[in-house]
Amino acid sequence: MNGQFEERIERLLTGEYCVIDILPEQVPEDSPGRFFTVEEYFRTSERLRELRGKFVDILLKLNCYDDIQVCFYPEEIWEKNPEPGRLAERICGMPENNFVRVLLESEEAMIDLDGCDIYMTVYGANDALMKRLEALAMAEGLFVRKG
Repeated sequence: MNGQFEERIERLLTGEYCVIDILPEQVPEDSPGRFFTVEEYFRTSERLRELRGKFVDILLKLNCYDDIQVCFYPEEIWEKNPEPGRLAERICGMPENNFVRVLLESEEAMIDLDGCDIYMTVYGANDALMKRLEALAMAEGLFVRKG
């Protein structure tokens, strides 16, 4: 891993986190519903691309308030404030075995999106950032909940 942000990332990964998700709360293990069938539906290429587009919109809107550092794995090359179209193209077309990591420069916060997940994980968000994330997620028809 590029050592530029390594310490910060390690610290954030051991702290509190929340998720930006399609559901407002975690589905209980013994739920009588069809979570796995619904999850599989959202992982189809068309729906996954649509969902990732919503994640991109949240990230781009966050970039209006703060500089972001973005790294696509496995490349491990950090890019500051990537061009919006390029960021959208990379995230929406990301293979399932890759992931993207976003550091908010002036916040002690980080957002991860794994290529096979239908949620984003947010680490280290303070109250102000949480409020902003909740508003942005709601505008996209998504939810923010504690992990």
